[in-house]
Amino acid sequence: MMISQNKSEMPYKTIPNAFAWAILAVGFLGFVDALYLTAKRFLGSPLQCYFFGGCDAVNSSPYSNLLGIPLSLYGSVFYLLVVLTAVYYLQSKNPVAVKALMALTTLGFLFACYTFSLQAFVIKAYCFYCVLSMVTSTANFVLMFIAWKKYFSKESNTLSEEKI
Repeated sequence: MMISQNKSEMPYKTIPNAFAWAILAVGFLGFVDALYLTAKRFLGSPLQCYFFGGCDAVNSSPYSNLLGIPLSLYGSVFYLLVVLTAVYYLQSKNPVAVKALMALTTLGFLFACYTFSLQAFVIKAYCFYCVLSMVTSTANFVLMFIAWKKYFSKESNTLSEEKI
């Protein structure tokens, strides 16, 4: 039996499964990207840089580490948290998971903006994999922001209740 999840039938403080699945898929892409960068970093292998050609300049810059740990490792952990939180939400429909996803995707988007700014204005080189991470972080933030505003926030739920 297939259960439909349209806005009028959804319980209070939930988001449709489609949003959670999209966030999970995009988060998984970000995880693979960050894991690849991390593996290359620890193995000392050069990066195959597509489109931009500045991967090694970005990844060997002093901005590529935080407290002696590569940013790509932080990114791997971050994206893994996004994926696991999305899976938890899909299984539990716990509103805390939605709040956690909103916080994580916002944090990821802000940090991606910061690192992209470093590439553009300080390092003056772009890394394909870092730009891909920016795209995945932005996509997840936009997906979560839309889901939050349309299905989860008090404002959207109040409007739904007023129509009944």
